[in-house]
Parts: sequence; structure tokens; C-alpha cells
Amino acid sequence: MDTHSEHHSFGVLGKLFAHWVKKRAFLADLDGLSPEDRAAILHDMNLNESDVDALANGALDTDNLSYMLKRLGVNEDAMEKAQPELVADLRRNCAKCVDWKDCEHKIAKGTVAYPSPDYCPNRDTLASLSDDHLV
Repeated sequence: MDTHSEHHSFGVLGKLFAHWVKKRAFLADLDGLSPEDRAAILHDMNLNESDVDALANGALDTDNLSYMLKRLGVNEDAMEKAQPELVADLRRNCAKCVDWKDCEHKIAKGTVAYPSPDYCPNRDTLASLSDDHLV
């Protein structure tokens, strides 16, 4: 294996390992909560117990969403102040997305579909935002 391939493989493996560590930490943090605190946090996030596995297997962050909003010309901070529920829904959907690796890869390569990939759980909302915020 050449040096470039080794570096690329380590980068992919490193990202997968980092995600695994984040997932384990997330689950450990949730498991460490009292049942009341866990229920309150899930309620505040508009999640239920069945969402925990999806969230743990998803992206666990919303970096891809932030990129997509910026690309659409949407100021995420201003949008959060004006429509906090909408932004919370977008972030929750993004964090639970199981296609996050493909999305991240396409963002890095500059080949991600506009306004978002077909598999994006926020596709309809991002499409409506693209109509409102033409770039």
C-alpha cells in the first residue's frame, strides 16, 4: 500500500473510530442519568426512547447541516433566534441521519447535491429555504 492510500485509510478509520468514541460517550452519558433526568432531557429534545438508538447511530453532530445552511445563504444563528423549533427539528433530523458518512464525504469532495441529497431527512425544508434564500 502506498503512503497516500495508508493516509487515506487511516483518515477514514480515524473518523470511524472517533464516531464510535462519541457514540459510546453519548450512550454512557445517557445511561448515567437518573430515569427522571433522562426522560426530561429526551422530552426537551422532543425525542423518545426509540429515538436513542437512531441518534446513537446517526451523525451525533450537525456539522453537515451547518454547511448546508451556509451554502443556502441562511444565517443559522439568526434562524435559530427567529425559529428555534424549526432549527431544533433540523438539527435533530441531521443528528439522527444514518447517511451522514456519505453526506460528509460528498461535502468534502464538493459533490453534494443542491439543496441537499435525496436521502437527507431535511431535504424538503432545505429545498424551501433554497427558494427563500437564493444563492
